[in-house]
Amino acid sequence: MKNLLNSGLTHYFYGGDEQVLKKMDIYLKNDFPDAKVLGYRSPPFVPAEEIKSNLQIADDIEEIKKLKPDIVWIGISSPKQDYLMHHHYTNFDHSLMIGVGGVFLYISDESLKSPEWVKKIGMRWAYRLSKEPKRLWPKYYETILFLVKNSGFFIKSALNRA
Repeated sequence: MKNLLNSGLTHYFYGGDEQVLKKMDIYLKNDFPDAKVLGYRSPPFVPAEEIKSNLQIADDIEEIKKLKPDIVWIGISSPKQDYLMHHHYTNFDHSLMIGVGGVFLYISDESLKSPEWVKKIGMRWAYRLSKEPKRLWPKYYETILFLVKNSGFFIKSALNRA
């Protein structure tokens, strides 16, 4: 993201809440004064199954489309951001949507960032879980359960590639 903010491309940030977006705006203006940010918008909080049909999201996407940003950063957590991009990518002729999950939170709150060594060993998810267990455990539980149930498949696949 940092390289792209310095690239001369135009950007739009869709996600987070108003407080997160205000903090992001301050951070970006201070650390990336030349970044071409066209706007920020906080989407409504809706269940994943309502993303496709939500009128406010559809209106937001239309407004973003009119601005023609090069990159639309989607920061509304997974899998919701994936559904949003899947259902609305055809609305953009010019823009690339990039799902960045918790990046808006990292930018707006230094305390959520993991130490560099945690990032390097690929355990940022575990660090986040330790910081926000009540919020993240239900999301991570399903993924962990899937991986455990299908571990035989993943091991066989890895061995066949070797």
